[in-house]
Amino acid sequence: MTPLPKKAHWPPYYIYIQTAAIALFTWVMTRAFYSDDAYISLVYARNLLEGKGLIWSAGEPVEGYTNFLFVILTAALGWLGMDLVIASIVLNFAGYVLLVFALYQFTKRDYLARFAASEYAYAHSINSALCVSLAASSVIILAWCNGGLEAVFFTGIFTAGVCIILHWLAYGIAVRTAFSAGILFALAAMARPEGVFLFGISGLFLSACWILKPHREHITFWHLAALGLGFIALYAPYTLWRISYFGEWLPNTYYAKIYGVPESLLFFLGRFYLLQFFYLPPMLPIFAIGLIIYARKYWVIKRPLVLLMFLATAFAWHIMSSGGDHMPMLRFCVPLVPLLALMIYYCNQTLIPIKEKLFRDISGALIVLSALQLGLVDNDNIASISAPTGAFVAPYVREHWPEGSLIALNPADALPYLAPNYRYLDMLGLNNKHIARRPPPDEAIKTYLKGKAIGHQKGDGAYVLAQKPDYIIWGNSLGASKPNFLSDHELDALPEFHKNYERITVYVDLPADLQKLREAKNLPPNIVLNDKGQLRFIYFQKKK
Repeated sequence: MTPLPKKAHWPPYYIYIQTAAIALFTWVMTRAFYSDDAYISLVYARNLLEGKGLIWSAGEPVEGYTNFLFVILTAALGWLGMDLVIASIVLNFAGYVLLVFALYQFTKRDYLARFAASEYAYAHSINSALCVSLAASSVIILAWCNGGLEAVFFTGIFTAGVCIILHWLAYGIAVRTAFSAGILFALAAMARPEGVFLFGISGLFLSACWILKPHREHITFWHLAALGLGFIALYAPYTLWRISYFGEWLPNTYYAKIYGVPESLLFFLGRFYLLQFFYLPPMLPIFAIGLIIYARKYWVIKRPLVLLMFLATAFAWHIMSSGGDHMPMLRFCVPLVPLLALMIYYCNQTLIPIKEKLFRDISGALIVLSALQLGLVDNDNIASISAPTGAFVAPYVREHWPEGSLIALNPADALPYLAPNYRYLDMLGLNNKHIARRPPPDEAIKTYLKGKAIGHQKGDGAYVLAQKPDYIIWGNSLGASKPNFLSDHELDALPEFHKNYERITVYVDLPADLQKLREAKNLPPNIVLNDKGQLRFIYFQKKK
């Protein structure tokens, strides 16, 4: 029951050793995980390298991505000779390094400035290490380093900008550093659209502190001007180019995922998605909220903590209002992890001088719960079910289907990337303006679209048929004998479709890294094997 000693029994770097062990284990276990949607960005990057522009398939440019900076840097690494899949992973690992570096530098400077000479120096050193570790050992961050999408890359840039502002609020910064923070937020906004409103919240908060004289410390007009100028210097030219190139204020992905979908459905799916994050070890939201409630009678309100609360609340609301995501490992919650780690860090600063035993217990619990995350890392589940099924059928398509054929498919996954000499029609609308802007019929939402994840609600069977595709693939890229998505059902209801198309069933060789599926007892519904261990591939071909 005694408080933490002034002299350490064990140094804080033990926490970093555990973090490194969790990171290495997770990266090894998720090395086969690569999201199917990541291939959309790779197609844009490859077409850019080939001089075709930022397009997904032949036709007018459609902004079917929300990660411009990630696509451009992936293409840049590809131009230097790197494989695009590897390039996307390298960028996320770079984001992870930036995330850890930003948190480490911020907590180190904060410790040296305020706590190194304190009688509670040891406890504060543990608090600093814990803050870094909670983000660096998060399995959702670690898994998405391999996942191919931009979540970790965006989070690293965004967190670096937030750490500069937190340091600004506590100690003040040079005007040029405020400009740098604006640049970082602009880069984050070019990596994910959420960076815009996160910058807006930060800018408004700083402006409010400047307007309210009691909170004006370290904030001047020139600092605010430099912050805004740094953001505008990058983001304004990018926005002007975006609108002139694509002709739209909002990316096509907004229309494909949110436009026309009932708000009640979005909030239902979003709340459920966010609730999973609350109970995911080490349960950072529960600890952060609990610490804020418990410490409310002890603290003097600190501006950095208030800003973090605004940012975390706004981002959580964004997740709920947009319906969350269908991918594994809670991709949308990745940026919340460092925000919550920093909130816990500031709450612990208040607790250490007055409730050091409680701080010790909380730190121990968080360290243990962080280790328990390893039980969530199921490589078979992540790698097999979420594997890009288009990669399985791409060799067959290249060998048997004439180049230049128009292929209509639902998930725009690895097939368009691995079989590039074809034209593609995205029946879910991510890369098709017409389908993206068609609200799903009410009757469909109540029946066969019920339970479908956000991004899987759109389709238009009549429109697809009017484009006269040479091949149509229902369901995922392995095909299905029964309709699955909206376009599938509407095509099945059209007599002209059955008159002009015939169903073909073939079997393709199972990839070497999935040979173990032959012995699996409970295969995913999309995986059907014959006696020879080959995968079933079903598609519809236009009759000659």
